[in-house]
Amino acid sequence: MKLRRFDMRTVTRRQLKVALRALGFSVKKPDVLELLKKHGEDHNERVDWDAFKSIVADKLEERGPMDDMRRAFALFDVHGTGKIDVHSLRKIIKSLNVDMPDTELADMIYEFDLDKDGQINEQEFMAIMQASED
Repeated sequence: MKLRRFDMRTVTRRQLKVALRALGFSVKKPDVLELLKKHGEDHNERVDWDAFKSIVADKLEERGPMDDMRRAFALFDVHGTGKIDVHSLRKIIKSLNVDMPDTELADMIYEFDLDKDGQINEQEFMAIMQASED
């Protein structure tokens, strides 16, 4: 059996793609090739650590706080309905091993539910998140 040797100072193009996807970027092979070209690394099969950090930093700068808030909303929207209800909150709370009565969860929804439909939509969620930044 042949053992593969890993070079911890460089990453392959595929590893770069995997790392960017893990950070929430939906990149495909052509996107990675374009990033490598932009950073003068398109001729290399492996990217050194400094180039890797530079590429990731550029991608992170492209993503604004609104993108992060949308991703956070999607995590809370466990049913994929575009709304967060008491059941969604309960599922999130349980996944964090926190015990909270449904009445408290309902109170949380009620406090921020601007259109009074008993659920938090993305716009209401964004308002909550932006208010917490102040």
